[in-house]
Amino acid sequence: MIPVGAGDVSLTDHGTTLATLMAATSGYSAYSSVGNPPTSTLVWQPGDALHVGSTGGAVHSFAGSATAGTPLSVLSPALAGTLSVSLSADLTVSWTPDPLRSDETVTVNVYAGTSTNQVDGQVACLASDASGRATVPAAMLGQLHAGDHGQLVVSRFSLSAITGDNANIDLRQGSSAVASATFQ
Repeated sequence: MIPVGAGDVSLTDHGTTLATLMAATSGYSAYSSVGNPPTSTLVWQPGDALHVGSTGGAVHSFAGSATAGTPLSVLSPALAGTLSVSLSADLTVSWTPDPLRSDETVTVNVYAGTSTNQVDGQVACLASDASGRATVPAAMLGQLHAGDHGQLVVSRFSLSAITGDNANIDLRQGSSAVASATFQ
């Protein structure tokens, strides 16, 4: 598949360019005005209006913005170390809802495989961020295999639609927390 380009795509906050994705024939590669590749110094504050714009290409130039949410804070299970996930019990994940936004969604993704580079199964659940919790049913987890290794990925996000003159662009803002997992 050949990527469709929109020219260089820049991310700014309070008029300062945080990063630019440079158009290339094989897709986009990151370039940062504060370091290449982008680093953890590319930070913004919750509530900041992050602006994105492109110089244009096959997808004509566009501009839009999204309000940055609060970083995701997972309360349980603790995401330190490797989680042991039971395949015969519900897995409940809880987090602190974002106090700044009411339109965010949380995904709970469980990936399992026989090795770190092979995914044999995935379970995904969606919840409103405001609910503060999601439960992955044992019936779904039971489709995975005991002894597999994988990850629990919890992500909070929102989408903003940008309507260009020849394309619709979804701008996604959010944050994620990840833990390694084994399955019993």
